[in-house]
Amino acid sequence: MTRGELEDRVVPDCGLDENGRREFSFGPRSFSFVLTGDLKPMVRDESGKLRPGLPDPGSKDDAAVAAESVEEWKLLKKQIKEVAAIQAARLEQAMVTGRRWSPEDFQTLLARHPLMTHLVQKLIWAGFDAKGKKVLTFRVTEERDLADADDNAITLDKAAQIGLAHPLELTEAERERWGEVLGDYEVISPFPQLGRPVYTLEPAEMKAKELDRVKGIKLVAPTLVFTLEKMHWSRGVGMDGGCFDEHSKQFPAAGVTAVIGYEGNVGMGWISPDELLTLTSVYFVEGMRAPSGYGGWQVGGGKDAPLPLGKVPPIVISEVLADLQVLKSKAK
Repeated sequence: MTRGELEDRVVPDCGLDENGRREFSFGPRSFSFVLTGDLKPMVRDESGKLRPGLPDPGSKDDAAVAAESVEEWKLLKKQIKEVAAIQAARLEQAMVTGRRWSPEDFQTLLARHPLMTHLVQKLIWAGFDAKGKKVLTFRVTEERDLADADDNAITLDKAAQIGLAHPLELTEAERERWGEVLGDYEVISPFPQLGRPVYTLEPAEMKAKELDRVKGIKLVAPTLVFTLEKMHWSRGVGMDGGCFDEHSKQFPAAGVTAVIGYEGNVGMGWISPDELLTLTSVYFVEGMRAPSGYGGWQVGGGKDAPLPLGKVPPIVISEVLADLQVLKSKAK
């Protein structure tokens, strides 16, 4: 079982029922849980009005029941806020790296999970055949049914794998149509999906084996290390003295690993805020390369063989360039 597969199976339900609902009773009136697109827990009253929280109990409410509900709401609100942010970040990285689920796992672990269903319903999904070709796109409705862009009910019979649709996997017409659908239903995605910025190579870079745009950029060690790790890059192995000189990121769907190398003194046990690191290389290798060091020498022997940039899938290029833009904005 991979780390991602394990994380799928330990997502808490935060007290939501099997349908992803939670009712808070005041006796004669009740309120239902809602998760907004910006991951804020809210409640909807019986008239359909959204509220940021439960109101103060009134004279006609059952005081004891209302007090219990208020305490339950405070706990749920705190739990949901923390867990939903973590899970939204996981789903964004699943889209970035091209992670796929079997149709059965998608239904069980995502679409019908009490908490995850609220996030799943705010995103556009795609079905792929056994060779990785996109065969359909769909969304999950509030009733947890599957629907295409014309609101027709669909099944996943033709799909061998399910994944989040990256904008580069959609045609312009598909992006526009799905944007209209989400707009019609007033759905706000928990992270940029259809309108996600897309980055491409310059013509002169197609035959190169390294991205030279960021070479020589200097960043304070904690900024470089922790910014990359926040974006789910893995630090290299500890070399002599416990220092490391790279971060890498695997893209399973593309079968490619991206590697960022740098110079400077940065160690596993101490990342000095006074140390400047200089980016020296950004390249891509075929396969799921494990974290390494010494400028691309693999643990157990063998030197990296960088791919020509033109042979790296566009989604990988776009997402790595997006991360490099973040680094560049923080450079000294």
